[in-house]
Amino acid sequence: MKKEERQAAALSRPMTKRQLSRHQRETRLRRIIYLATAGVTVLIVAVLAFGYYRVNYGLGDDPVANVGNTSISTRTLAEAMGYYNSLYYSQAVATQKLIVDNQEAAKTDAAKQKLVDAANLRLRQLSSQLQALDSVALDNLVEGVILKNVAASQGFTIDQADRDRALVSEFDLGVQQLVDGADPSQIQAKLDNPTADDIAAAKATQQQVLANGSIMSGADFNRLILEPDVYRAKVRQTVYANVPTHGPQVHAAHIMSDTEQQAKDALAMLKQGNLDFAATAKQLSTDTSTKDKGGDLGWFPKGVMDPAFEQAAFSLEVGQVSDPVQTSYGWHIIKVLEKSDDRPYDPQILAGLRAQAYQKWLSDQRSQDANKVTYLEDDAKLGWAQAHMPTPPMPTPQPTTAPTQAPSGAAPTTAPAGATPAATPAAPTPQG
Repeated sequence: MKKEERQAAALSRPMTKRQLSRHQRETRLRRIIYLATAGVTVLIVAVLAFGYYRVNYGLGDDPVANVGNTSISTRTLAEAMGYYNSLYYSQAVATQKLIVDNQEAAKTDAAKQKLVDAANLRLRQLSSQLQALDSVALDNLVEGVILKNVAASQGFTIDQADRDRALVSEFDLGVQQLVDGADPSQIQAKLDNPTADDIAAAKATQQQVLANGSIMSGADFNRLILEPDVYRAKVRQTVYANVPTHGPQVHAAHIMSDTEQQAKDALAMLKQGNLDFAATAKQLSTDTSTKDKGGDLGWFPKGVMDPAFEQAAFSLEVGQVSDPVQTSYGWHIIKVLEKSDDRPYDPQILAGLRAQAYQKWLSDQRSQDANKVTYLEDDAKLGWAQAHMPTPPMPTPQPTTAPTQAPSGAAPTTAPAGATPAATPAAPTPQG
């Protein structure tokens, strides 16, 4: 019998009980293996699908912060980051144009040079804000929720005039306060009463910044940006009313050194009497913003200088010179030139004091349960927000020459309304 015939005959015979039992076990085992393989495959696909969803969609719903009972989602953070990225970039382009347009005239015109210096300072502020876009956007969102909570509790209302003022203020460049020597109070007065042309220009800028809705819808802009701006203006009006506009002040000059020994050497030169204080400051001071003015810091009240510097200055009599005083900026020899028990604050000083008062108000609000802030951001959420941040095509900025070094004692220009600067604007502090 051939091999094929023998195999056919074997297959045609019925299986024994042992063969049948083994066949059944093998069949069940194969079925279990098939089911297990299918289950593992489904699980892998599900895990991959869930991971894809989390990365591309799910993380957007996770909170990056809670303010009282209100959550701020990663998706909202991404939207706000897109808005501030577009806002700050467009302001940087406009500020660079301002520098280019005035740079030649600034060589012979002190007022134009002051404007160029302010624009360069604003440009550096914008650069810092763009580099810290996630924290800037999140802080603004948190502040917006706090302002809305306060507005709801105090019954604030919004009319069209409020919206127009907030819109014009939102798109202010932050350097215009120095055009024609205008001080902050004059600029604020202009923003409080915008003309029809001002409002139309602000609306045009709004469309440009929102890129016709691809960055943020009009409804979201009103909810996340404009309404908090309105409430901020109302709160500031109340807070500012409680900030004195005049008070005790000192007019002082200083010689700054990097080390205590250098300060002692400067003091020794003064005692020798070969040079007066101003000449010694010009020769030895490391504060580049005041040395050419003989170290003159101008008038300042309490609360704006380094505490150690302030204590020494206010304790001296007119004409007295201090021993070396250490601050976080270095070592100082201080001379009091004038003192007054009641003197109007310089507009820049007053702006700094008001900014401090508002920040204190905001800090007080955060301490209340209704506005308690819990930050929940992490690298994954921030990465998701960065990846999903809407970004329009950006115009190419015009090149400028190296920024003129802003005086270290000068008060910074006003940040855009609604924007939280890298550092809260403060009044002058002795720096190097």
